[in-house]
Amino acid sequence: MMDFIDEAAMSEMMNALRLMTRGAYALQHLRIQTGLRLCANFRDKLKESVEEEEETEDREEQFRQLNMFKGRRQRGEKPAPAPE
Repeated sequence: MMDFIDEAAMSEMMNALRLMTRGAYALQHLRIQTGLRLCANFRDKLKESVEEEEETEDREEQFRQLNMFKGRRQRGEKPAPAPE
């Protein structure tokens, strides 16, 4: 079936495939960057709130939520909706 495709057409198809692959990797890089920034901001806010409040129960709950959030991100699950 592919025997009748000439060299120029094959070259065009390979270039298109390279461009799509490069675009997919660029999108994945942006997704990872965004996730890392989100976690960094969340950790920063946790530290600020821990400094303001010295209650260990609240701190344990916040770190439990952070670990749960990290586990969901690693499994590729969507985040849970915010409580209203």
